[in-house]
Amino acid sequence: MAKSILELELDPGAFVLEELCRLCRKPVENDFLRSFSEDAPAGKLLAFLNRMLPVEQCEKKAPRYSPYLTICLHCSSSLDLDKVRESKLDFDDASITVLSAGSYKGLLRDLIRTCKYMDDKLLAVDLGRYLAKCLIANSSLPQEKLLYLIPVPLHRKRLNKRGFNQALVLAKELGRLTNIPVRVDLLKRIKDTTPQFGLSLEERRTNLEGAFALSKTNRDDVSTIVLVDDLFTTGNTLIECARPLIDSKSGQRRFYAFTVCRAD
Repeated sequence: MAKSILELELDPGAFVLEELCRLCRKPVENDFLRSFSEDAPAGKLLAFLNRMLPVEQCEKKAPRYSPYLTICLHCSSSLDLDKVRESKLDFDDASITVLSAGSYKGLLRDLIRTCKYMDDKLLAVDLGRYLAKCLIANSSLPQEKLLYLIPVPLHRKRLNKRGFNQALVLAKELGRLTNIPVRVDLLKRIKDTTPQFGLSLEERRTNLEGAFALSKTNRDDVSTIVLVDDLFTTGNTLIECARPLIDSKSGQRRFYAFTVCRAD
């Protein structure tokens, strides 16, 4: 669990300035203490203060804070945890089991678009939080003993322009809440591809060919790899990420992927 804003890699100003809900633009019921686990000293202090408040002030013990940093309590109540959607991608005698927290429509679609096109890093944390909550609530986490989260990497040019990789922010928050380690040293993007939006199925496939490569010449462990991304559409990005990670020595040909949304 994060013990400071440094572990969340967020601008400290995000906890000082009032955040407006990304859906309704009303102030978010935010509190810096909520970034701490309940076991941390600050979390214990918040729990103590909550118990000391009169019942009538908290509306019969209903939550007074949103579980998210960028979405108000009212809107977060509309963002119900959905049933995890499972998909299967087969390629090159390998496979990827894709687990998605929701459909790319409604509130989730609005949030994904805001995160991607408005470069909203704090919202990316909340999307990772939503994904983790959904996977945990549905008992959908893989049962393998050794899992690694690998965020879909950005090319350095796009990373320099945006300032952060939303898939990495997602993966770090997901890893924080599920205790699954994040690895950023295994995979890199070597091709500055055209954005997939608006391309045909064939153009999407050819656009990503050879876009990813191993950062290390060999894998030094045997583990189950989980790719992490915000949106699952055709699956071409996930497949091209997995190709360099296929390990013939260990027999690693089965992968997982966690995504916030799936395009139905």
